Amino acid sequence: MEVVKEIRGLGLMAGIELTVAAQPILAELRNSGMIALPAGEKVVRLLPPLNVKVVEIEKAVSIMKETISKNKVAAQ
Repeated sequence: MEVVKEIRGLGLMAGIELTVAAQPILAELRNSGMIALPAGEKVVRLLPPLNVKVVEIEKAVSIMKETISKNKVAAQ
């Protein structure tokens, strides 16, 4: 089962629409040191600062991939 339904964004702001509830994923992201907010029941909103460094974006992508992979297995 796919966890990510759609990714949309404008500039650095991104919304990741999920097929599962966002709250468990948001909690796991917080535990991993990443700040993300809900934008509805099934959307995770990312809004990094304009002066974000490439290394920070790479780390955030890595954390997101790991978190979504864990939740993909749990959703099956």
